[in-house]
Amino acid sequence: MGISVEPVDKERKKFDKTLDEVFAEEPESYVYKRPELPDKNRVSSMVLNRKLNPFPFARILWVTEEARNYWLPKIEAASNAFHRLESLTVLYGVRRVFTTHFRPEELVSGFSTLDRMGLVFYPLHQVGSYQGFAHYHPPVEPGKPWTYYGVVGKLEDARAFAEATRTGDHETMGELLGYPPCCTEAFNLVWRSGYIDPIWQAGEASYAESPESFELYDLDSRIMRLKPIPESLAVLRYIGIRMVSHIPHSLTCRASLKVAEFFREVAKEEGLYYGALEYSDEILRWNIEWSVLHGIAEVKTPVFKVSTNSTPTYQKYTVQLVGEIPPEEVKYSASALVFPYTPSKVRKLTEHPAFLKFEEVVGGEGD
Repeated sequence: MGISVEPVDKERKKFDKTLDEVFAEEPESYVYKRPELPDKNRVSSMVLNRKLNPFPFARILWVTEEARNYWLPKIEAASNAFHRLESLTVLYGVRRVFTTHFRPEELVSGFSTLDRMGLVFYPLHQVGSYQGFAHYHPPVEPGKPWTYYGVVGKLEDARAFAEATRTGDHETMGELLGYPPCCTEAFNLVWRSGYIDPIWQAGEASYAESPESFELYDLDSRIMRLKPIPESLAVLRYIGIRMVSHIPHSLTCRASLKVAEFFREVAKEEGLYYGALEYSDEILRWNIEWSVLHGIAEVKTPVFKVSTNSTPTYQKYTVQLVGEIPPEEVKYSASALVFPYTPSKVRKLTEHPAFLKFEEVVGGEGD
């Protein structure tokens, strides 16, 4: 909620170009390729249950207490670092604006803080308060807490974003936020079609643009397995583990990799990478399984599981992401026979002490 207070007397390098200027140089390289589906009129193979509307929440379950004690502080450090990068990437000239929330009682101090950084907050509308993670802005309810949702940037950029919001110009909004054009186009199409947590849809887009990344792609069984680009994963954004602000259009989005490189460089300049954002870089390289059913997503890693509200469906959809870091190399990872855990060392029946004893007895009788 709100923004981090960044020192204004610190001398910061300025990037030569903002992300929207970088993407404008080679627009043909950042085009969204729609997936090929049996029904050409559909946006995705996923069937929605429009009767469900899950309430915002996000919870983490750990495989052991040791895993929690070791990894939770690292997740919190990475999440806090990324929160600071939202405003720092604007101060560094990486992008023009970012969006945020302010409680009414925070406005005076918030405006003062932003003014010292040469930025302004432009309120766009009021939003109902919520706990956990939300894919949309809940309405304000009488007598309950609420916040201002708005945009932060230089005055002219904030005004441009507000006007684009008013007219529904998502292309301009994406440019000002520094989002890749392919991701803006895909999000506008997919999210507006009801897929509010478009991870499965990002997998479908990946198959359309890089089928060689897949080990399994079965729309009938509603499961896919692939080797993603870690920086393009939004599967753990619910708990603040991410390398980019937007939802990439695919799980192999190279434009998102470029955005992550800018964010990573700013983090290193500010001392926010080592001991903080580096943990997001690491965790996104693990084996991860994302699945959704009845509006609840489960994201499994070798050491924890996240449960959160998601796209409401009638059937289960599963995306398995094969990581660069084997699960056995993840500290405190659990053992199991299934993805994404460390394979269990199953002892053969013939190696069991009872079998060996029986063999000894039977062998002795033969003598």
